[in-house]
Amino acid sequence: MRTGQGWRAMMGVLVAMAPLSSGAAELSRCIGHGGAVSYVSGACPANLRTDWHQDLAPVAPVVLDADARARMADARAWQARNRAEVSSLVRSQNARSRSRSTGTIDRCGAARSKRDRTRDRDFRTMTYDRAVALDDQVREACR
Repeated sequence: MRTGQGWRAMMGVLVAMAPLSSGAAELSRCIGHGGAVSYVSGACPANLRTDWHQDLAPVAPVVLDADARARMADARAWQARNRAEVSSLVRSQNARSRSRSTGTIDRCGAARSKRDRTRDRDFRTMTYDRAVALDDQVREACR
């Protein structure tokens, strides 16, 4: 498991299990020789270095009243409608994009787009000569 994702997954498991346990839980991230990472509940063993330690208190279950449940249902319905609307918009834009791509090739626009992407990507290392060469390519394509 990757280090960035591992501790999140372990925290999720321990937080989910916290209400089931009677007392507080502890989670430690231990670093071994060669940088090996492991997670233990409680303190790290003597041969491992403690990199991170967290005490997890039990989480009380949340009880929602009828009004809060109704608001959550409304929010979920809105999210579903919004996802459907955005999905429909993206599908229609993709369809328009495909229909345009089968038409004539806009060499001038493609050259400008390539120049702009290159400038954005290489803006820190762009030389004057490279910028002039990109402009020359656009000029040739737009004749």
